[in-house]
Amino acid sequence: ERIASTVAALEAAGAEVTLHAADVCDAAAMRGVFDALRARHGAVHGVLHTAGVAGGGLLRTRSRADMEAVLAAKVTGTLVLRELVATTPGVRFLTLFSSRAALNGLLGSADYAAANAFMDAVAIGTPPGAPVTVSVNWPAWHGIGMAGTTPDHPAPDGGTHWRTVLAPDDWLVAEHRLQGRALLPGAAYFDLLVRAVREAGGADDLDPVVIEDLMLSEPLFVAEPTDLTVTLTETAEGAWQATVLAATGGAAPTTHARARVRVDRALTADRPGTDPATLGAGWPAVTPGAPEGATTEFVFGERFGCVRAAHRETEVTVGRLELAAEHLADLDTHPVHPVLLDRSLALDLPAGDFVPFTCRRAVVYGELPGRLTARMVRRPERAGRSTVDAELYDDLGRAVVVVSGYTKIALTGETPAPAVRGVPSPEEPPIGLTSGITLDEGIDALMRLLTEHVPAQVAVVPAEEWTPIAPDDRGAPVEEAHGIRAAAPEAVVVRPESPVEAEPAPLPPAPEPDDAVSAVVRLLGETLGAGEIKPDDDFFALGGDSLTAVQLASRLQDRFGVAVSVADLFDAPTPATLAEVVVARRQEAGA
Repeated sequence: ERIASTVAALEAAGAEVTLHAADVCDAAAMRGVFDALRARHGAVHGVLHTAGVAGGGLLRTRSRADMEAVLAAKVTGTLVLRELVATTPGVRFLTLFSSRAALNGLLGSADYAAANAFMDAVAIGTPPGAPVTVSVNWPAWHGIGMAGTTPDHPAPDGGTHWRTVLAPDDWLVAEHRLQGRALLPGAAYFDLLVRAVREAGGADDLDPVVIEDLMLSEPLFVAEPTDLTVTLTETAEGAWQATVLAATGGAAPTTHARARVRVDRALTADRPGTDPATLGAGWPAVTPGAPEGATTEFVFGERFGCVRAAHRETEVTVGRLELAAEHLADLDTHPVHPVLLDRSLALDLPAGDFVPFTCRRAVVYGELPGRLTARMVRRPERAGRSTVDAELYDDLGRAVVVVSGYTKIALTGETPAPAVRGVPSPEEPPIGLTSGITLDEGIDALMRLLTEHVPAQVAVVPAEEWTPIAPDDRGAPVEEAHGIRAAAPEAVVVRPESPVEAEPAPLPPAPEPDDAVSAVVRLLGETLGAGEIKPDDDFFALGGDSLTAVQLASRLQDRFGVAVSVADLFDAPTPATLAEVVVARRQEAGA
C-alpha cells in the first residue's frame, strides 16, 4: 500500500512491475528468477544488488549465526549475482549497493562494514569483458533502506512480534507531557520489553528478565492512536534482539528503541535483598526530583505523585513509593509499572529537563508491587547528562528491579535538542556522516551513475560534507580526475591505487596536542553539523546521541589511527579531553 501510487505512476509511464521472491544467496532460486524474466521480457539488461542485513546491537552481543547472516546477503549474494550476470547473455551492468561503512568503518558492526568492503573488492576485481560492475558506497537514505523503517512482517529466524495500541488519552502518555505533547516515558520501554518476552517470547512470569544495551533513538509522542510493535529476533544464545516500533494512520513504522533481552533463571538464586526499614534511616528528608525552584517543560499527572517520602545522604537517595488505591489496577497490565520505575530513577535530578538516552543493564526479578522502596545512586555529574543506578525492593526486602547505567541527556532551548529525534523541525538534517541523502537525491545520483562513465568504486557524499583533497600528479583535483562533481549529493570516486597489503597501514602523522584538539573540534562539528565548537563543549550537551556517538568514534579512529570507543565519549566528552585520550594512545602505540 505504501508504494501503490509509485507503482501506478511507473505503469502509467509504460513500465511493467513484477515481484519475484527469492533468497539472493540461493543460486538456483536466482537463476529461476533470471529465467522467468527472460521468458517474459526477452532479456535482462542490468541488476541492482540492494539486499542487505544490517544486524542489530553491538558486535559483541551477536552470535556467529547473526554475523553470518549479515555477511551472507552481501558476500554470497554478490558472488551469486556476479556469476549470473557473467553467464546470462545480454546483461550489461551489475550495480552493487555498498555502504560508507566500508570506507569509514562502523564501530560495533565490523561484520556489516566488512560485507560492504567485499562488494567494493569484487567490483574493483572485475575482469575485462565482464558486464560493467560498479560498487557504490552510499550514505544513509532518509526514510528507506538500512536507515528507514522496519516492514511489518514476521521477524527472521523464528522471531515474533508483540503488539499493543496507545491512545492520546491513555494515562501512560496523557500524564507525561513535554511542552504540552503526550510523550511515552523512557521507563515504559522496560515494561514493554518484559511484556513482549513474556506474552510473545514464551518467558515464564517468574523468570528474571535481563535488558542490556537499551538505546532510545527517537521519542514517542502520541497525538493519535498509535500501534506499538516489539519485534523479537532470537539469537543463537537464546536471547532476543528487541526493537520497539510505532506507526500511526497506516504509515510505515519508525524505530524508537533497541535492546538485547534475555531470561536468566540462574539469577533467582542471587536475587539481592535488604531490610527496607533500614534504608535511609536517620538521613535528612528531602524533596524528590530536581532542586527546588528548577523550571521544567514537563507536566505530570496524578500517578507521578507516588513518592511518599525521600531521604538523602550525599549521592544516595532512598524513596518510599506507593500507588493510590484507584491506580492499583494498572498492575494487572504493567508488570514493570512505568511510573513507579520512572520516579525511582528520578529521586535526585539536576536542574533542567532531561530525556532518556541509554541504559547499560536492568534485571527485572519480578513484578513491581503497588508499594516499594527505591534506592537511587546518582553518579558524578557531567555537563548535559545524568546517569543513575537504582534498586527497587518490595516490602519483604526482595529486589524486584535493579538498574545500572540509566543515562539521560539534557534538553536545551525552546525545542528538544538534536539528540531527541522525531520532533518536527523546518531545518534540513545536519551535515555529517549521519546526515545522509534524501530519496530524490539518491535517485538523481543513481541515474547519473548508471548513465555516465564511472570507475569500479564510487562513494556518494553530500556536497556539504565534501572536503576537497590535494591534486593528483597531473595537477587536477582528484574528484575531477577520477569522478564527477555535483550539487548535493556529490558522487566522489574512491579508487585504491594498489591492492591492500598484508602489513598494517602506518599511523597518520602524530599530532601535537593543540593540533589534536583542533582536529577533534573539526570532526565533532562535521558529525553534528554544528557551527562554532569550543574545546570544552560537551558532545552530549551539543546534541550527540547514540548514532552520532558511533560515527564520531569511527571518525576519530580513522583520523588518529588508534582505537576509540563510544564508551570513551562518556569518559571524555569534550574535544579537549578526547584529544588527550587519542594522543595518549598514540604514545602508547609508539607513534
